[in-house]
Amino acid sequence: MYVFVCVSASIVLALLIDPSTDPIRVRQFFFYYVKEDPIRAAFGGWFSSCGNPCVVTYNKGGPIAIFEEAAHAIRNSDTLLIIDGACKSACAIAADQARDHVCITKKAAFSFHKAYIVGRIRFDPTQSPDIDTWVKDRGGYPTGSFLTMLYEDAKRFWKTCPPQL
Repeated sequence: MYVFVCVSASIVLALLIDPSTDPIRVRQFFFYYVKEDPIRAAFGGWFSSCGNPCVVTYNKGGPIAIFEEAAHAIRNSDTLLIIDGACKSACAIAADQARDHVCITKKAAFSFHKAYIVGRIRFDPTQSPDIDTWVKDRGGYPTGSFLTMLYEDAKRFWKTCPPQL
């Protein structure tokens, strides 16, 4: 049921953004990449792979459901997610949800904002209570911009990667 709802919502969203979008292609993306390889779907993109470790140097985020599925897959595997640069929006949610399997470098930067669905419906994304408190102590989740957490703050929430990685 969950996958069906995500697929249906993604098809509707894709068609709203671009009416020429092929709904079959959106469905194929979901069923292949998300179901078969959720980590690649979130962090590897369409044409690259994300091995073990999976190193994120820049990820702008995307649909929360894809990144939550990736976090679930990371938690249930021996995959290490290394944040070595910008991890924005849904990427930050996944890094939070898979925290025990994530390490960060000094280049790590997490960006937060209000989440949205279909146009203008905005809401605070689901973060762990400690990260949610950090965001709210700095004015809350912004709309139309990002609140960025740099390494100095992020190391309170994620472990630092060993130097050999």
